[in-house]
Amino acid sequence: FGIALDDTIHLLNRLRLARPSLRHLGRAEIAEALRVTVPPVVTTSLILFVGLGMTVFSALPSAALFGQLVAGALALALLADLFLFPGLLAWWNETRGKS
Repeated sequence: FGIALDDTIHLLNRLRLARPSLRHLGRAEIAEALRVTVPPVVTTSLILFVGLGMTVFSALPSAALFGQLVAGALALALLADLFLFPGLLAWWNETRGKS
């Protein structure tokens, strides 16, 4: 579960480097941060997903179930980091600018 937090921190760090004040982020900064961080985030998640996917073939049912659950959590965390989090950032910055 730490990989989801790690990926989110990488994205936030890239955003901070693009604009030191995270108060006025634009869609361009978010898109640029995603362009830079997506390849390493996807690669590390894919490596972990495949590695844990091997536990599905374990003869020990609890190990196979653990592998399925953690691989599913990794997939959901990756989707959230790539789609949900940037969308929430853009929405948050747009609503803050209107007030």
